[in-house]
Amino acid sequence: MAGQTSIFSNAVVADTSPLVALSAAGRLDLLPAIWPAVVVPPAVHSELTIRPGEWVAARSIRQSLGREPWLTLSPVVDLRVLPLPALPKLGRGEVEVIALAKSMGLQAMIDDYEARLFAQECGVPVVGTLGVLALARQRGLLSKVEPIIQAMCAAGIYYGPALVENFLKQLGER
Repeated sequence: MAGQTSIFSNAVVADTSPLVALSAAGRLDLLPAIWPAVVVPPAVHSELTIRPGEWVAARSIRQSLGREPWLTLSPVVDLRVLPLPALPKLGRGEVEVIALAKSMGLQAMIDDYEARLFAQECGVPVVGTLGVLALARQRGLLSKVEPIIQAMCAAGIYYGPALVENFLKQLGER
């Protein structure tokens, strides 16, 4: 519960898209440099393993699960912590990420706009893939984020051009 001390007190709960985007750019290493633990709920694990050919970038995430101490699979997610009747039409992975983050008092790593809004309505702090890059730059882990965004886009990850341009301006890369 929020406020309780746990092994995940300095952790983030990850949705599929940020994991795939960072993996596609070859920068999963940024996650354990920012958070000692990245928690993956069962539905996200399923998304990463059920259609392995769909996301080639998911391969390194699947290989890291169980091998890397910083990447942890959560065994159970209690959805009762969320206002289910008010749930927007989100994917199972996004719902589990928000529920797990809420129940553990953690931040959720989600890119989907509707899911981010719902998480914030539930009192769950949210960071997206671009936010991870900004944190990495702020902590001196990256000197520039633009090459990573270009690598993600080259791998088929889509970010709106205006979003990227504004983000790079905010970071002083434009």
